[in-house]
Amino acid sequence: MKSDVLDLCMVVNRTEALEAKVERLVTVISASAGTTTASVIPNAATSIVPGMAAVDVTKMTDKQSELVLAGRTYADFASSLEAGDFTVVEKKPKKKVPTSHHVLTGNGAKVSNTDQSKVKAVPRPKRLFAHVGRLHIDTTEEDLQSLLTSSRVLEPRCKKLKAKKGQVFTMAAFMVSCSVDSASVFYDKSIWPAGAELHDWYFRDRKIE
Repeated sequence: MKSDVLDLCMVVNRTEALEAKVERLVTVISASAGTTTASVIPNAATSIVPGMAAVDVTKMTDKQSELVLAGRTYADFASSLEAGDFTVVEKKPKKKVPTSHHVLTGNGAKVSNTDQSKVKAVPRPKRLFAHVGRLHIDTTEEDLQSLLTSSRVLEPRCKKLKAKKGQVFTMAAFMVSCSVDSASVFYDKSIWPAGAELHDWYFRDRKIE
């Protein structure tokens, strides 16, 4: 069968299935005519959507009840609703818990030699390492090092990353390092080409001096 004919057949099948469901629903509603209106209406009619209103099915008018019991569509039921049939539900925003974030580096000015022997700090690496990507494929290590030197980055080192077997790079990526004294310049986005991306290098099971 052609695709357009197959689509038409699927629509017909779904329509027939929908009609069968509607007929069964009408039968159930007719059998439940003696019960309360709230038990006839599906739960979907009382669902609450944040920022919108919800229908109170326990306060339906006689006209709305007749529409439902007669098996009319939900659109007919919705068109019969009035402003008094809705209850506005307000959603209060969640309170944000204030958090404090402090970063400091100890200088050991008031720590005695005895305390230093028990509690010692691990100094940060003497160099900063980062992954620099999304550069033009023709960019060389010398080009990138020259850029950092002209930007007054101290002791820059650049190593171009090579593709593994089976991989093909369409952009150049580098492992770049420099002196920690150049941190403010190294992490200044204005010295990097537009579109380039820099991420701190992640070392696994390896000590950096």
